Amino acid sequence: MNSFAAIEREDPVVEALSALLEQGGLPDRARVAGLKLKRRISSPVRVSVLGQKGAGKSRLLNMLLGFRLIPEGVDLPTMVIRHGLDWRLELTLANGETETTLNVDLGGALKRKPIYMQIEAPLDMLRQMSFMELAAERDLEQMQAAIAWAAPKTDICLWCTAGASRADTDAWAHMPDHLKDHAFLVLCKSDQLAATGLLDETINELSGFARDEFFAFFPLTATQGMAAWRRGQLLDPELWAASGGKALSEELTNHAAKGRREDLDSAEAFLQRYDGTLTRATPEPSPAAPLREPAESGGIEKFCAAGIACLDGAASTLTQAAPELSDQTAMDVLQGCLEAVNGLSDLLEPGLRSENPGLAEDVDEAAEMLTLLQLEGGPGPATDAVHLLAQIRDGLKSAVP
Repeated sequence: MNSFAAIEREDPVVEALSALLEQGGLPDRARVAGLKLKRRISSPVRVSVLGQKGAGKSRLLNMLLGFRLIPEGVDLPTMVIRHGLDWRLELTLANGETETTLNVDLGGALKRKPIYMQIEAPLDMLRQMSFMELAAERDLEQMQAAIAWAAPKTDICLWCTAGASRADTDAWAHMPDHLKDHAFLVLCKSDQLAATGLLDETINELSGFARDEFFAFFPLTATQGMAAWRRGQLLDPELWAASGGKALSEELTNHAAKGRREDLDSAEAFLQRYDGTLTRATPEPSPAAPLREPAESGGIEKFCAAGIACLDGAASTLTQAAPELSDQTAMDVLQGCLEAVNGLSDLLEPGLRSENPGLAEDVDEAAEMLTLLQLEGGPGPATDAVHLLAQIRDGLKSAVP
């Protein structure tokens, strides 16, 4: 998991973003976006483990930690496991009071009937990822409420299942669409199904659900995977691979690393817009895709005509993509809108800027707004970006003398 820990620790973009925010003077909306971006970059990726009772959530979490920390087969409240310098357990009781102890004895803690538990542990992997196990609710309405509470606190979701069931599909239907691109379906007890001859059948039954609703599907034997570890140390790599745990762990790490790099790219774009200096090496443009040449001088007429041509194709293509946006498609749409407006800015020569300050300000404000929408991400901001692009195009058409 050091693949993205190194980025976070060494990349000067993080320091530059902090310095820019401390200087002050940013527009209010830009400051809010910058603070949100800084929190994302400086916090561990939040992985939530969800599923029905008995699906193997605690067993999966123990396996990923490489540490038999959570008791299995008992009713547990929602718990968060995050990094700390020392072992520490905080319980929240039904009356709202909290109790803190350095003795992380979850069996004993459960006798206090907590409604929420938070564990801090000096495990290296928790520097990059924190984990939340969501308590399984007994009916669909309660499960829906639990999902609604957990979704804003989740970057990657692991949905544990014991097999194809209406309970799983009904509950999952209430998961926000943007998280489905960052969700893995995990069949935790493949050994038990194999022992009864039902493993292949169960995998086939789940394959359509997994393909339509999740980023990836992992059948695994969590008990076998746990046996490959002892107190956080991997003792049997072959057993770890055979259990399916290695494949899940690597994909989880890669997915988290990709998200972290995208956050760093967003921070770089933010710095380009508001700081004017690059703090990471920028690759040279490909010879096959040369930078756009500025338009020849010829006044506002030529600029408007070139600008309309620049935006017409982009607005048409992106408008077609906007009605049904996945998380990835929204990202592509936002990038396309920003590139179109940056292309328009390239066409605005210094002479035209000085002669038409209002027009130049409109273009710069549009680029600023699109940068902020890109930082927010998601289908809503992508749709707003397409509409903004169309407004700019229509404005240019009305400005033609």
